[in-house]
Amino acid sequence: MKSPRRPTLAALFFLFLVASSQSLDLNRRGKHKIDGPIKTLVVIVMENRSFDHVLGWLKSTRPDIDGLTGQESNPLNVSDPGSPSVRVADDAVFVDWDPGHSFQAIREQIFGSEDSSADPNMKGFAQQAEGMEEGKSKTVMSGFKPRLLPAYTALANEFAVIDRWFASVPASTQPNRFYVHSATSHGATSNVRKDLVHGFPQKTIFDSLEESGLSFGIYYQNIPATMFFSSLRRLKHITKFHSYSLKFKLDAKLGKLPNYVVVEQRYFDVNVFPANDDHPSHDVAIGQRFVKEVYETLRASPQWKEMALLITYDEHGGFYDHVPTPVSHVPNPDGIVGPDPFYFHFDRLGVRVPTLLVSPWIDKGTGDDTHT
Repeated sequence: MKSPRRPTLAALFFLFLVASSQSLDLNRRGKHKIDGPIKTLVVIVMENRSFDHVLGWLKSTRPDIDGLTGQESNPLNVSDPGSPSVRVADDAVFVDWDPGHSFQAIREQIFGSEDSSADPNMKGFAQQAEGMEEGKSKTVMSGFKPRLLPAYTALANEFAVIDRWFASVPASTQPNRFYVHSATSHGATSNVRKDLVHGFPQKTIFDSLEESGLSFGIYYQNIPATMFFSSLRRLKHITKFHSYSLKFKLDAKLGKLPNYVVVEQRYFDVNVFPANDDHPSHDVAIGQRFVKEVYETLRASPQWKEMALLITYDEHGGFYDHVPTPVSHVPNPDGIVGPDPFYFHFDRLGVRVPTLLVSPWIDKGTGDDTHT
């Protein structure tokens, strides 16, 4: 099931899995045969950072990507032509404060006001941050020097950077995570606890994989957020969920990773194990170690030559990005309208997020700027 909201380069890898699958191989393991070169796709969805915040300053070594020039800025008051501005900076280190990323906060960041019929000028980030807390405009306008994100810098220079990957919904975490695996949030525009506990009923990529005779597995650390899908709560799927610490490296080493792998992070701190999902105030240095560990585990696997690793983010978390959000010709995936008070029609996207595609099948320094 391909969402039109996903870039072409990444979508091709999933199509390799489904379109090239053959009839059931009648051996003891019962696996289908895949003729295409990519037999395993590993997906990591990190938390709450924008493209410019994480990869914008990489333009110094990857001039082909749509990153920052250093001249970009936001006014503190969008409606005042004489307002002072805050310019982008490359001095982000540790972000303790969690910027605004509710539906209404994102609307202000994109349009500079509550008028979502206006042009998406991306001028409201500093204003919105200052409205939350004085002095925080600098936080949202700052990004990381490439040397502070060594795992991403190395992977970006060696493999593919996708610089037209936008969050599927201009809203918070869970609606966007739903889109990753089901191409819809089933009307959700926020993280509503009772709805998450009840479970979401839409068809998922996991259902499609099962129908196509392909395998999947979820390797989790704290909790598997994929369990918010009702269909994955069925007893038959209990064997698809694995402890990351106990099974991921072992399965990779033995060449037993399934066709579609979801690696879930630690979303919150537990004893001596800090969160590694990048959500502020979680340290991105810990997230870099996590990504490096996953990559090196996969690189050492006998499956590596038939594998692709997709690293992306659920949404931008309130941090600045200069590329205008698509607000036209965005199809509602299932006709569902969001709840009051916004009654969102899912007809525009969220803010651009960092996305990397890693595979031995990708030429060094590949870029993909496909508009979605």
